[in-house]
Amino acid sequence: MSHFNQIDEGQRTESLRPIGVLALSPDELAERYGLTFQLDERDGSAAAMLRTDHGDQYMLLHHVDAPYPGTEVHASDQSTEPEQDLEGLLKALDLRSDSVTWKLSREDALASRQVLAEARPRSRDEREPRRRAR
Repeated sequence: MSHFNQIDEGQRTESLRPIGVLALSPDELAERYGLTFQLDERDGSAAAMLRTDHGDQYMLLHHVDAPYPGTEVHASDQSTEPEQDLEGLLKALDLRSDSVTWKLSREDALASRQVLAEARPRSRDEREPRRRAR
């Protein structure tokens, strides 16, 4: 019994970022779970979007010219708990943790959010100090 559904990319509700890499290839995932990976010829990638029974969304992504085997797992870039997010996908796919070859740590997730926050364009009000009324 599967604990997820494949959804169209257009149903994605959040920006995503990589949280892990599975040792399984897209072909292995397709065979095991009946997934269909959509090829994007512009950047040479193949992707499948999933939504778990809990409502969490994940993208499984493989770049054809990636220097490593396996399939990237992408999840919400707003999450501060990427390891829990990855565990949620593993449970939905009934995979063990040894099928993961890399995972984003909580510390790295928080650090990257800080860098992105500092790099975002600021409004004029934020750039210019407020002048006191005389």
